[in-house]
Amino acid sequence: ANLKTEDIIKMVSRQILLADGEVTVATVTNIDGLRTDYPELFAYAKAGDKLIFYSLGIIIYDPVLDRVVDVIRRLPANTTVPRNVTEEK
Repeated sequence: ANLKTEDIIKMVSRQILLADGEVTVATVTNIDGLRTDYPELFAYAKAGDKLIFYSLGIIIYDPVLDRVVDVIRRLPANTTVPRNVTEEK
């Protein structure tokens, strides 16, 4: 199935809220190259997955399984994760 950008956005939007703004969709073709350049970021991606670039980061989406595989968020400068959260037991 040759999915259009709008189709991918619709499928991903059912699973995760997308921030407003421009969105770019790309297809993973050279996973080995991506993993060489960014080993931590693309640990779960594979060839054929879609990368959705949006204002808050990148969503890795598997259109065959219809599943969000990973989300890479860009944290604003000087962002710290709060320490006063309660860990689930």
